[in-house]
Amino acid sequence: MPIHGMPDTRELRVVSTSTYVVYEKRSGAIVHVHESYTFEGAAEPRDDGPARAILMAGQLGHRVERLEAVNVESFDERVWQRVDPKTRRLVAQAVGPRRAASTAAPRKTKRPAKGKPGGRRSR
Repeated sequence: MPIHGMPDTRELRVVSTSTYVVYEKRSGAIVHVHESYTFEGAAEPRDDGPARAILMAGQLGHRVERLEAVNVESFDERVWQRVDPKTRRLVAQAVGPRRAASTAAPRKTKRPAKGKPGGRRSR
């Protein structure tokens, strides 16, 4: 069922697709993948794809001043990848166990000894 005011996309033919990978400038870590489609009969897209991809990443909460975007031929989300900041090309990465601070076990804190400030009161 078409959305009110929108054409039924089953009747539209895609004539071009552009994929932009948004990554952190320093590390090359990918933070967003943006795809742009041009349908038959539509005006050719402006050349603001990378800027738009970064803008969208910013709307998702990323700090845009730390980001770059690069146009890629294809992006396979099943492969762990990053962008080499020097060559601006996708690089496949070996996936190993990741450690994140948010998943680390919380530290156990010692209780103060009895009779010390903050310790248990005796009755």
